[in-house]
Amino acid sequence: MKHDWRSRPAQLPLGASCSGCFAASSLLGLLPAGVSRSVRKAHSLILFTLPLYIIGNLTSINTVTAQQVTSDGTVSTTVTSPDGKNFNINDGTTRGTNLFHSFKEFSVPTGGSANFNNATNIQNIINRVTGGSISNIDGLIKANGAANLFLLNPAGIVFGPNASLNIGGSFLGSTANSFIFDNGFEFSATDLQAPPLLTINIPIGLRYRDNPGSITTQSAFLQVPQGNFLALVGGNVSLDGAILYAPGGRIELGGLSATGTVGLNGDGSLSFPVGVQRGDVALTNGAIAYVAGTGGGNIGINARNLDLSGESVLYAGIESDSGAVGSQAGDITLNATGNIKIVESSYVYTNVNSQAVGNGGNINITTDSLSLTDGAQLITNTSGQGDAGNVSVQASGSVGLVNGYIYSTVDSQGVGSGGNINITTGSLFLNDGAQLITSTSGQGSAGSVTINARDTVSLDGQNQNGFSSGVFSFVSVEGLGNAGDITLITNSLSLTNEALISSGTYGLGNAGNINIFANRAATFANKSAVYSIVESTALGKGGNINIAVRELLLRDGAQLFAGTFGKGDAGNININAIDGTFIGGLDQSNNFAISTTVGSEAVGNAGNIRINAGSLSLRDNAQISASVLGIGNAGNITINAADTISLDGANSVISSTVGTSLAPKISVDIDPELGRPKVNLDSGSETVFENAQGRSGDIAINTRSLSLTNGARLSTSTSGQGDAGDININTYELTLNNGAQFVASSFGRGNAGSVMINARDTVSVDGQQTSTGIFSAVDEKGVGNAGDIQINTGSLSLKNGGRLTASNQGKGAAGNITVRTAKDIKLDNNASIDAFTIGGKGNITLSFRDLILRKKSNITTVTEGTDDAGSINASGGRGFTILLEESSIDTSAQAGFKEIFITGVGIFASQDSNIGGIYGFTTQLDIPTIELETVIDPAQQIAQNPCLRGGGEFTIIGRGGFPSNPNKILSSDNVRVDLVKPIASKVNSTSTTQKQPSTSATDKPIVPARGWIFNEKGEVMLVAYDPTKTGVQRSSPTPASCAAVK
Repeated sequence: MKHDWRSRPAQLPLGASCSGCFAASSLLGLLPAGVSRSVRKAHSLILFTLPLYIIGNLTSINTVTAQQVTSDGTVSTTVTSPDGKNFNINDGTTRGTNLFHSFKEFSVPTGGSANFNNATNIQNIINRVTGGSISNIDGLIKANGAANLFLLNPAGIVFGPNASLNIGGSFLGSTANSFIFDNGFEFSATDLQAPPLLTINIPIGLRYRDNPGSITTQSAFLQVPQGNFLALVGGNVSLDGAILYAPGGRIELGGLSATGTVGLNGDGSLSFPVGVQRGDVALTNGAIAYVAGTGGGNIGINARNLDLSGESVLYAGIESDSGAVGSQAGDITLNATGNIKIVESSYVYTNVNSQAVGNGGNINITTDSLSLTDGAQLITNTSGQGDAGNVSVQASGSVGLVNGYIYSTVDSQGVGSGGNINITTGSLFLNDGAQLITSTSGQGSAGSVTINARDTVSLDGQNQNGFSSGVFSFVSVEGLGNAGDITLITNSLSLTNEALISSGTYGLGNAGNINIFANRAATFANKSAVYSIVESTALGKGGNINIAVRELLLRDGAQLFAGTFGKGDAGNININAIDGTFIGGLDQSNNFAISTTVGSEAVGNAGNIRINAGSLSLRDNAQISASVLGIGNAGNITINAADTISLDGANSVISSTVGTSLAPKISVDIDPELGRPKVNLDSGSETVFENAQGRSGDIAINTRSLSLTNGARLSTSTSGQGDAGDININTYELTLNNGAQFVASSFGRGNAGSVMINARDTVSVDGQQTSTGIFSAVDEKGVGNAGDIQINTGSLSLKNGGRLTASNQGKGAAGNITVRTAKDIKLDNNASIDAFTIGGKGNITLSFRDLILRKKSNITTVTEGTDDAGSINASGGRGFTILLEESSIDTSAQAGFKEIFITGVGIFASQDSNIGGIYGFTTQLDIPTIELETVIDPAQQIAQNPCLRGGGEFTIIGRGGFPSNPNKILSSDNVRVDLVKPIASKVNSTSTTQKQPSTSATDKPIVPARGWIFNEKGEVMLVAYDPTKTGVQRSSPTPASCAAVK
């Protein structure tokens, strides 16, 4: 909008001239739409119903009318009035280009005027009021030419609703005690000296004494021409519905409430002394301070406390169709030693308007505490060609926003960069939908957000329209540019009740990074979240989420999320928690706590997740996930924990998936027809995206102790087109209990991943009668190979249904299972190591000191196709293989070859246990091979007449197990075989045999062994009773004495 500076303001009294004035109604049209809507309502009473307002205030107006403009006689000022309402001010004392006036009273009644008849060469008209009465101005103040007008009245100044200025220069109204000049002269309202006969320049300062008066503007419209300044310097300063207008110039508000000096600078700015108590400044009821123009235009407010309420506005910038390349709008600077409160949809705004050229100004705030509530806003924006300004807040105490906002934006018509938001404070609070936002909807990048809070940053809740409290930086749908970074540095951070921190791109550009640093804890709770997003309409990369804290807590549905739903890669999530990370108590409808994803329509790679922590705990449905539902690769998950990692709960999961966002589960049932275990895969999700393409990421965990319980899972899987990732574990101790699982699986066209575990001490899998274990599997619809399972550990324990399973029920080979232990492998109570396949492979290789299977435990390879069954290779070195209580080592193939190789010292197998397949046994000591193709009849293990060779001998030649009959050699240097004490014979039996050496009647009988037991040292002992019986049935039969044998 172009301005007609000769137009007459809407509220001037009839007959008053206003050269260079501008209508208040036209001013509202200059404000941006969001601002003008609010202030138009606030000013409707002023602009259109002024007579009603005046009628309602007749008492105060009559008081003003009764007062006059009178000279005090000290500087030759003369005043004349033709009607008692309009006053002509003449003469005065001239020093150079300065004109001095001194008044006993200076008040302008409603509809009246005070006309300074100065010569046109006068630059400054300097006025003091000495009579001690307040100046009530409800009419026009007018001066000739381009003179600046200074008015000083220590008693106070009130501008009524009809007050206005028609001057060619700047205006300053003050309640200081005196003007100070550069030659040391003071033009004082209490020491009534005349100006000296020296050349005097413009005043350089205002000197105050105690208790200066206030300056109040009551709905007045005060303006100065382009490029000039308008200053109101109290005492306290109040703008009640008033408009101050200095286009391209400067507006200064402030004051002192104690003795001191305020400096007047050449550009109209004020310098306030340090350590001197200031006055308060308030803008209420839609008050406006407006300095936008072709360039320049600054607002400065210095106060103890500053209040903006009732849709009041501070506005600076470059107006439409104005400016040029290199033009710079001015700043808005607020400095308060106490509190700054901006409430009730009030604004502080710098803007480069549409079709304007130049850069916007900054908003600079320095205070003890800043409060924005009820829709209050700080905004820097560009809608033209130029950069938006920055918002800088320094609050030594706190910054609190309750449904308040701080924005820096590039509008849809803007060409330029957005400004930065920088907050330095003790504590920051964003509540009830309060937001900090940098964004671009035009051509240019958004600015960054940096928060440095000495104590606390707290974000909580939503407003009544469902907008979350939070910190945001984004590229909108129309935007062409990058979002800014978000950086939070604090002692402790809290996000609760759906609060958000988010950087995203909806247009053409990249999202920014999110950086969080907390010396103590960072807590995210009640569905609060940190997001880095590439939206479906976007072309660009997501930003990284970087968190470095002492302790990280996520609970009750809180999330850290980096995803792409458009065309571009998602960002990474990097967490460093010195003490630990706890994730738990999540909402059933939203289980993901830490996740990266490629959406179903997206093209790009998911980000990596890396966690370095003292410890990590996932509970109550918490999940760490990297997934691909579209086209791209899932990210890797790497976790390093110096102490422990524990997962507890049926849906506590760490997963990397393709084609499904949820981790698959595995159950193992007994096939009723074949009598063999059957592996059942559940994708974990109702929706499977079979068109997803890409490789799922790897999961790598390094920790001292890793524990999964109550259905918790680590999983890599593919349900689309691409391979699943691997699971790599390095730990001292690994424990899986009660439904816990490691799963590497394929439901689509791709290979399942491998599972590689290095556990220095132990691997323990306790099923507690549920499907618990380590699995690599391909579903019956899958096309691809199952991955390998490799375990290196001190000892492996599988019990109560615990399993190691490599399975392929689709088109492809099963993976191999390799276990290497320094000590033993123990399977107890339906535990198993299995390889099932249709397409071959599926070998099991075990290396151990001792291998012990008990209570229906199994080591099995099965192929249902035409290929050979996987082989079983068990290498015991100098140890034993022991099968008890219906346990088995077996291979099964419908048509192919089956083989089992066992190496060690010996094999112990109970009658009800089994070793099947083509079986071979070797020993390092070259003892005879023990072949157990059929179960040996225990009756053949005892000689029919043990006395036939009563003169025989018992020979130990080396290591070994049970011989197949008593005529063969028993070899062992590791098994202690103690003969039981002979039992005296009660009945002598006779038999004909070879003559033996004579014996006496005192010879002890020979008792045959009927069984064996482990003693308390774990040693094997032969016993003369049946250890499987109890009571009388357990007693040994009465033997015959060999002495009776003839």
